[in-house]
Amino acid sequence: MSDKCSVLVADDNRDAADALAQLIEAMGHPARVAYDGAQAFEEFVAFEPDVAILDVQMPHMDGCAAAARMRAHEHPPKLIASLTGMPIDQEPMRSGSGVFDEHLTKPCEIAELGDLLGRCQAAIDAK
Repeated sequence: MSDKCSVLVADDNRDAADALAQLIEAMGHPARVAYDGAQAFEEFVAFEPDVAILDVQMPHMDGCAAAARMRAHEHPPKLIASLTGMPIDQEPMRSGSGVFDEHLTKPCEIAELGDLLGRCQAAIDAK
């Protein structure tokens, strides 16, 4: 198996972001954290993660706008997942959800997160 997939977590709830990043690291994947959309894009450019998990509603730039900028970058993430406290069909910003590959609902289930990281790892291993 090749290197583990790297993950950027962005959420304006610092405790939630830090906890999710710690869980991802405990699963064996390197992770970085951002606390707003603008910082998420800056971290993305510096880190070039394989996966970006973005809270949909964040200050300075919402998750949809951050995801669109990441998707347009010359080295986009393999997967971009939205993270929201509402089911995606009730999320008021769902119109921008076309930039997301996956949708996670808070609190994120460990199995769901594991599946997401597994799909990313499979894409890395297939190279």
